[in-house]
Amino acid sequence: MISRVLSAFLLTSVCMGFAQGVCAAPYAEQERVAGLREVLEQRGYKRSVLEEHRSKVESIDFDELRLRAEQGDVNAQYQLGESFWLGDGIALDYEQAHYWLTKAVEQQHVDAKVLLAIIYERGHFVVPDPERAAELYFEAAQLGDDWAQAQLGRLYVDGEGVRKDVAYGLKILKQLASLEYYVALDFLGDFAKEGILDGSPDYEKSAEYYERGREAGSDVAASRLAELIYDGHLGEVDIERVLSLLEEELGHSSPGAASDLADIYLEGHDVPKDVAKAVEYFELAAEWGSSYSLVRIGELYEEGTLGEPDYGKAEEYYQLARKRGNGTASGYLAYLKRYLTPEDSTPEEVIALYEESVLRGARSGMVGLGDCFRDGYGVETDHAKAREYYLQAVEVGSSLALVRLGNVYDEGLGVEKDYLKARQYYEDAIAEGYTNANADLAFLYQQGLGVEKDDQKAIELYEVAREGGSTFAAYRLGLISYYGDGAEQDYSRSLKMFHEATRGGSKSSYDYLGYHYHYALGVRADYIEARYWYDAALAAGIDDVKIDLAFLEEDGLGGPRNKARAKRLYKESSEINSEARFHLVRMEDEADILDLKQDEHVAAYKAAMEKGSQAAKLELASIYLFSSDKHKDVEAAKQLLQELADEGYSDAYVYMGAYYDEVSPEQDNAVEHAVKWFSKAAGLGSHYAAKRLVWIYENNPPDGERPDKLAHWRQVQGLNGDAVVALEAAQDLEYSQIDQDLKLQERLYTVAANAGLLQAQLDLARKYIYGSEFPGNYERGVEILREAVGLHGPAQAYEITHRLSGGMTVDEMLKTDGISRDWDRKHLTAVNLFYGLTVPKNVELAEKLVRSDPDRWVYSPEARYTLANIVFSKQTPAQAEVEEALQALEISANSGYISAQRKLAELYEEGRHVEQNYRKAGMWYRIASSKIPSLKIHVARLILNGKVEANYGEDALDILTSAAEQQDLLAIELLIEYWADKEPDGYEHKRWTRRYKALSGPSS
Repeated sequence: MISRVLSAFLLTSVCMGFAQGVCAAPYAEQERVAGLREVLEQRGYKRSVLEEHRSKVESIDFDELRLRAEQGDVNAQYQLGESFWLGDGIALDYEQAHYWLTKAVEQQHVDAKVLLAIIYERGHFVVPDPERAAELYFEAAQLGDDWAQAQLGRLYVDGEGVRKDVAYGLKILKQLASLEYYVALDFLGDFAKEGILDGSPDYEKSAEYYERGREAGSDVAASRLAELIYDGHLGEVDIERVLSLLEEELGHSSPGAASDLADIYLEGHDVPKDVAKAVEYFELAAEWGSSYSLVRIGELYEEGTLGEPDYGKAEEYYQLARKRGNGTASGYLAYLKRYLTPEDSTPEEVIALYEESVLRGARSGMVGLGDCFRDGYGVETDHAKAREYYLQAVEVGSSLALVRLGNVYDEGLGVEKDYLKARQYYEDAIAEGYTNANADLAFLYQQGLGVEKDDQKAIELYEVAREGGSTFAAYRLGLISYYGDGAEQDYSRSLKMFHEATRGGSKSSYDYLGYHYHYALGVRADYIEARYWYDAALAAGIDDVKIDLAFLEEDGLGGPRNKARAKRLYKESSEINSEARFHLVRMEDEADILDLKQDEHVAAYKAAMEKGSQAAKLELASIYLFSSDKHKDVEAAKQLLQELADEGYSDAYVYMGAYYDEVSPEQDNAVEHAVKWFSKAAGLGSHYAAKRLVWIYENNPPDGERPDKLAHWRQVQGLNGDAVVALEAAQDLEYSQIDQDLKLQERLYTVAANAGLLQAQLDLARKYIYGSEFPGNYERGVEILREAVGLHGPAQAYEITHRLSGGMTVDEMLKTDGISRDWDRKHLTAVNLFYGLTVPKNVELAEKLVRSDPDRWVYSPEARYTLANIVFSKQTPAQAEVEEALQALEISANSGYISAQRKLAELYEEGRHVEQNYRKAGMWYRIASSKIPSLKIHVARLILNGKVEANYGEDALDILTSAAEQQDLLAIELLIEYWADKEPDGYEHKRWTRRYKALSGPSS
């Protein structure tokens, strides 16, 4: 909702009591409106019923009017001045308005005095002059103009252009109000709301004044009453009443009501968010004279709310508002030119715009000009002047200026650092409603500056600021989660926060986004996306990423291999990054295949080590350990490795193990030392270390070590990628009398199956289909069997068939009496026949096998599930069969068989064989997702499509985003669809479209 300043002082003659009909946009602005309509139509927005509220241009013969004015006709002079001021049927021109109204004032035209006072108060064409405005209001009041008398009362209350005398100003207004004069009633309603009447806000009294104003004919009281209701000051928000009041005021061609409606639809709190309708109302308000609405449309273009940010269009609207004397527009335009389109403007141009904004009394200009003096942009750095402008902005109500003053004392800009003073300014800004100031206050608590360090309070304050849209707060929260500084390390959350900061326009997170995708921090590695963010970081001047981008270029990850660029990036970073210097030497060393320059390389490694490179120190240790020439120096290697290990450099652990295991095994307790260091390295993923530990425990175990350590390190070796060992370790676990860790078994079988070991594929598929050990993921089991058939080809088809059937023929199976092992073979053969994996598809025979032993299949959830699939695959199953299949599914689902739960969810969602029921679909998806989290995607889809309500703590977008970051293409497709509807071409829509193209395209 707009403020009293905007709604009371920035309205057209409609609320001044001297309108000559309604005003229309000048020709240039009519072209602008048409252009905006085009944009809306291109975006798919439909026109609404607002056309009925639009103004009609009154036909005026301006040639005849000008002739009369030039001949001294005072009424013609006034009418011509008013037309130029409003842009009423003629191009808006404040200079001409000022000229003709001054002529009329010289002849004591009362309405001209009032309008000229407004020009001086607002600074239209002239420098704002509140004293001259007050003089003109006084003269008009002396001539009996009640409107001018009411303005004088307001000026005395606010102390603008006259001495501040609240009691006297209120006395004037109350006298007019006693005569039920609507302008006075409106002002008294404002002052009651602001607490000026009785020392504290009295919303009930404010509402009473507005109701009286409505009765007395006020054109703005209805919107101000609507504002009270909308802001919850009169109890529960009655949105129907709010809309009714604003529609009522639209009938008076009120730009304030149109702007309020625009803000309501833009916020979308109590009504569905509707950007198109908001723009139309802003457009309507602009046609009725609201420069505020022109600024708001400019903001929408600048922020990309209508699609891609369009700075050209934003500038166009700011210029239109600026022509109407709007100082805020001048400040916003200066900001746009300084920060968003610096290549198209000069510092001098920016400074001039800020100065114009200041002259017009706009706080945006004061803060902006203060920032220029702070930064030395277009002017000499002058912190004293910056502080003056911030103080000036505070006087006119800028809470942002309070934050800037806090920054002054926080950072010691031209003053002694004073964290207590900084804290006070931040708290004052928060008290005035500037939510983002919580982030600045949070920083003080996080660092313990002027307050006791309190990480929890800092996080709470950052969260408040983040909810208010602070990109700085989102960035700081990202850092906290990334480093685990003051909270638990959480890469998934840090990624979310960094994206949020970037979506809000911050470039500070580009490097961290690259790190997440490069090093698989909270997501699956995505080198294409990592390159994207590294390149963006470089373009933003963040050079720290050069070495990381060089890694990708050198290895050809996420794009073509480009060793030349990698070398260049290493070289550019080498002066400030010792590790980059090491990699530059390493590349040259690797290119020297015959070791012709070995001495030079060793010297270069030493130089990099002396600059602080741990990788160079490790390389030297390796050379000293394993070289067979003059560079061999075991003791020097040991010393370097020990230093690295003491520094926590994990890459040294495996070398320390190798030192005791291979180089100096004769030392006392060498085996124990080797085990110690190899254990550390294997725990961090070293395949070699795990392999050596297995060998040690098999051949030369340390004295007193537990025998289960061999099994442990075989499992670690398997998890680190040794497929054969993974399968053996999984089988050992499966048949262990002690340890039946099913999750670990599943991981080990998966490693072996992914490597293409047929036995592992068959075992894993069987376990998924049965669901007795691993989650009953029937579809995944069938998929693994298909993968096995595809990988091993026709040559192994017989072997796969034989293993599934146990060598039994179908005839033999049909004669068996249901022994457990025979039943398993019978069912797997039925699955093979139903899907036609290694044998021709035969649904009839598959069903025969499943039904051949009802005493067994009734108690087998996987068999019941297979039977249901067989029935549902038929073109026209009998009703009795359908009922039997549904019952089988229900029994299996209730027994915890996940595939049955998922199938029921699908049937209820699609209304297939059952009555469509989204609630039941959501219920079964939720139950199944407790074991297979990826199924949460379907719950999220139902929530976003409005089919089911979210449960407490259930965030559909978070669910989809988490799955999409793990490269689930369905989740990415759903996000693209969602954001295409909500914010077409916005940050999220472009982000996921980019990811989808990269992930679904040919692999790099």
